[in-house]
Amino acid sequence: MWDLRPYKSGSLLHVRVKPNASRNKVDSCAEGILRLKLTAAPVEGAANEALLKYLSSLLDIPKTRMEIVKGAHAKDKRVWIKDLQPAALARRLEEIAAAEQDGGEA
Repeated sequence: MWDLRPYKSGSLLHVRVKPNASRNKVDSCAEGILRLKLTAAPVEGAANEALLKYLSSLLDIPKTRMEIVKGAHAKDKRVWIKDLQPAALARRLEEIAAAEQDGGEA
């Protein structure tokens, strides 16, 4: 079960970020949290920008429809995905989790 909540006109997603990785990748999908490794350093918002860009590519959603609403300076973040309801987001996350378990890139 994903840690998703309805929020305004969309969904709130719990993401845990590990910056300074060797490459951007899905680390795991456990306990309802999407864990991502990002190459960007946590300096001057670089990791947050990289998070939104990578999430955009993973979910196939424009970056302009995403906003970090909590945890901008923490590893645990809440990302508002605009105009995407929790059930639809959960389906996309399940596809990402399945690809990650199969050892492929999401």
